[in-house]
Amino acid sequence: MQNRVEVEAKLRQETRDAIFNRQIAQALAKKQDERQRSGQLHYADLVNSEEYNLNRPTFGQDPEVFKVEGDDKWKTKKWEAMMSDCAFYFDKPTISEESAMKRTLLTKYDDLFPGVAMRPTLQSRKDLVNWACAAQNAFMQNKGAPAENVMDCTRYQGLLDKYGPNYSSLKGKVGHLRGLFD
Repeated sequence: MQNRVEVEAKLRQETRDAIFNRQIAQALAKKQDERQRSGQLHYADLVNSEEYNLNRPTFGQDPEVFKVEGDDKWKTKKWEAMMSDCAFYFDKPTISEESAMKRTLLTKYDDLFPGVAMRPTLQSRKDLVNWACAAQNAFMQNKGAPAENVMDCTRYQGLLDKYGPNYSSLKGKVGHLRGLFD
């Protein structure tokens, strides 16, 4: 036989369980109603489309071509801009950095490779700079450019000094960081 305290405790627990179960059932019913109502709407109706309005060319329009002011018929300034972009590339890029550089090369410098598939080597800065140098030399030779426009691709450090970051100016600004320039 149960005493009065045990019976009251059992009734309290059953009451709590009943209240909890009712609250859970109400919450689930509310969630299902929301899903059914939102299921009739498209995603575009649920979100604010102004947040996703991007400045992209519409179908049938070509994107704006990257141009360099004062360029000559051999596009030497555009080649210099491409060499500079390549010289600022990463020594050990991640996959996302590789895809970003490939996208940059395809969008900004695609007209430097008319009728030829551009296949840059994106494994390192050295590979990319050497590829860009060889591509520029091939372009210049095909167009019959003067010999001064042809570069020496064997001197990688010379190409970095000409087109890459100026580490000596950085050394004065952040040289206090241990191991950065040692």
